[in-house]
Amino acid sequence: MKSTRSLNRIIIIFALLIAGHALTAKVSAFDNLPVDYDGSMMPYNFTANDTIVLGGDTLKPVFVSYVARHGARYLSSPDKVSHLKTLLTEQAAKGNLTPAGIDFMERMIQIDTLSAVKWGRLSPLGIYEEQRLGSQMSHFLPQLLKQGKIRAISTSKPRVVLSMYQFLHALEQANTQLVLSTLSGGSADDLLRCFDSNPDYKSYRATITRSDAYRNFFNIHVPQSPAMRLFVNPDFDFDARTTTMNMYEVMQAFESSGLPAPTTEWMSPEEYRSCWLTENLEHYLRNSVNNISDIAAIASRPLLHKIIDDADNALEHPAISPRQQLKMNAYFGHAETLMPLFALMKLPGCYAVTDNYDNLDTQWQVENITPLGANLAVIFLKGSDGLYTLIRLNGQYIPYRDGAPLIVSWPTLRSYWQQLL
Repeated sequence: MKSTRSLNRIIIIFALLIAGHALTAKVSAFDNLPVDYDGSMMPYNFTANDTIVLGGDTLKPVFVSYVARHGARYLSSPDKVSHLKTLLTEQAAKGNLTPAGIDFMERMIQIDTLSAVKWGRLSPLGIYEEQRLGSQMSHFLPQLLKQGKIRAISTSKPRVVLSMYQFLHALEQANTQLVLSTLSGGSADDLLRCFDSNPDYKSYRATITRSDAYRNFFNIHVPQSPAMRLFVNPDFDFDARTTTMNMYEVMQAFESSGLPAPTTEWMSPEEYRSCWLTENLEHYLRNSVNNISDIAAIASRPLLHKIIDDADNALEHPAISPRQQLKMNAYFGHAETLMPLFALMKLPGCYAVTDNYDNLDTQWQVENITPLGANLAVIFLKGSDGLYTLIRLNGQYIPYRDGAPLIVSWPTLRSYWQQLL
């Protein structure tokens, strides 16, 4: 699931033009850093989508379970930007910034201004992503979604609520006979924010960045040099590795926020990759099943139960009138909603247990699991001899487990998930 900066720049500029925020960026002499190393902040890769339209007489789509992460957003808080801006401003007053340091300070001011009162909100790119995902779903299942009911729930976070509305609005624009029902917050938060609602899981997650496993990896892999290059004389009291990681965690959000892509002015591709490896491990230890704990999967059990029960209720009790039939249940949450759920499901590429963290990136890559706009569609198909399922993760068909066929009977998939529960 690889993508390119050039394509994402076209998408971003298009999204910004739609929102009336055309971006004027000065020409850079530096190369863009690889988009895949944006990790959890990588924009959705639409070029990876399988475009097969389902239909025909053999297997007819009858229902969809859709679980999704919100689209592209601004940085969730000003903390890291403020920390970097304060550090750079203090050193600028002492004449201690290199040209790269001056440019980075200017970029911090730019992102601070761009994100003012928008921290954590859906960005213009995120709106575009969700609209396009809704339109693609309508095109992908035209007969199924021509009419009927769709029920959707989301967490209470504004970026998630707006993602749900943008996705549904795009579906409704193409299918005016759809009847939409939405719910956000309350019981939906309990279900879709297990990282908050489950006290054991919440407590576990808080310990990860202080753990020996993470700190040892951090100290080995995160380079000091990107932070050091910001200053003429870096010989003063500051934590260079933490500053580098803060730089990375801001730079990886440039494109989703509507800023020019991060470049080699501030990090080499190798340095950017080292920071990505560290963030990848942090997400793995916090939000997936790993060699330390399976608490993430345990916390996601209520959501998987809900998905199974909702599908069974829709399939076992169809309405007589097509207009009254439930065609889709949609669940909108966060990266931290999807990662533990997909690990519980043991979806290929989303589940790995290893103590060789230096080799983790060959088995588990956060940007392939939960890019911005990530989604899992379980498509139910009716045949002459029963119900079947087809799983689509981020636009690509995948088996429900390694070595299994793509299309399997619903009883087989349900039984497998119930065993995992």
